[in-house]
Amino acid sequence: MKKQIIIWFITVLLFELNLYAQNQANTWYFGYMNGLDFNSGYPEYLPDCPRWLGFTTSVSDTNGNLLFFTDGQTVWNKDREVMQNGDGLHGDWIIRQPAVICNDPGNPERYYLFTVGSLDVYKGLEYNIIDMSLDNGRGAIIEKNVVVSSGQFAKHKITAVRQANNHDWWIITRFQEPNNPNA
Repeated sequence: MKKQIIIWFITVLLFELNLYAQNQANTWYFGYMNGLDFNSGYPEYLPDCPRWLGFTTSVSDTNGNLLFFTDGQTVWNKDREVMQNGDGLHGDWIIRQPAVICNDPGNPERYYLFTVGSLDVYKGLEYNIIDMSLDNGRGAIIEKNVVVSSGQFAKHKITAVRQANNHDWWIITRFQEPNNPNA
């Protein structure tokens, strides 16, 4: 009985520690000027969202403070202003997941922002590099709309999954050749 209690306690402790480290997703912005902040443990409405029509993705630091968010075409910084060099991205804001953000495994100040086109917009898979050490910690895009050569037929859907080594990322997207819509 004691052994089961100890195992249960260790499991709960590890689970709690794992939950505590998930603050990078504490701030959500989504279409039609809506947002939620989960830093208190409960969702709180954010009334200060920029005006846009589509869907977004966002990232916060390990303390839950918003760093930036995007609709796939524009990147806004933590002050809800367009980030330096943060417009003109090739993502399509009309799709539900227009972009995905991954931290740079080799540089904690940098993030990769991947975008794809929609069913009608053939942009393929592209990435942008954001350096958060620039513009007094508000960040700036230092490389924009870089084409991933093997992702030319990527469109409409994108997500990222951390690899088992907890360091690298898998970028997952849908491929559809223009001349073969049923592929």
